[in-house]
Amino acid sequence: MKAVVLDFDGIIADTLQINFEVKKAAFVREGIELSLQEFIDIWVSPEPGKEGTPYFIKLKKLEIDPKKSLKAQREKLTKLFKERAKPKPGALNLIKLLKESGLPLGIVTSNYKPSVEEFLRKFGIAKDFEFVIGFADCNRRKPFPDPYFLAAKKFGVSPKEILVIEDADTGVDSAKEAGCKVIAIPNSFTEKGNFSKADLILKSLEKIDEKVLSQF
Repeated sequence: MKAVVLDFDGIIADTLQINFEVKKAAFVREGIELSLQEFIDIWVSPEPGKEGTPYFIKLKKLEIDPKKSLKAQREKLTKLFKERAKPKPGALNLIKLLKESGLPLGIVTSNYKPSVEEFLRKFGIAKDFEFVIGFADCNRRKPFPDPYFLAAKKFGVSPKEILVIEDADTGVDSAKEAGCKVIAIPNSFTEKGNFSKADLILKSLEKIDEKVLSQF
């Protein structure tokens, strides 16, 4: 292992509920009650081609501009991340442990990069990461391997030398398809996913210590 990549929502930050609230508010004004399962299926663990706001607008046959909706959602997310978002239990200690081990760190997320960077600055950990790869940085997103191929390129190492920590099956599939090693940490939004491809499944970040890292 020469580098570590962490997912953002559900791994570094406890933000999935905020994301759900923002998406729900964006569509309730259009008379659509977004369910938790729809949020999971379309934004958390989507099938390729069936993800994101443009897909949901098309699915529900809504007459709204996807670009305007996304812009408003991102502005709201950035605001709420600043006000309410907190690190997941064990996240700050894990980042400290990894940095003390001399491992370069990166973030691969399907979220909006400025919102992520705002969170990192707020908690004083922006300097701990070499890069943030957001949803706009690759034409094909998770579960395709492209984001992790890009991460390997930025690190200057082989994907096989990267340990990835993910909370959703789409992220696990993306990283494994690229050739990375993966620790999966499911949560209440992702626990029904298929994590069979993960190298290790743990209940929380707090379970990751030097002994666990030595396996990789």
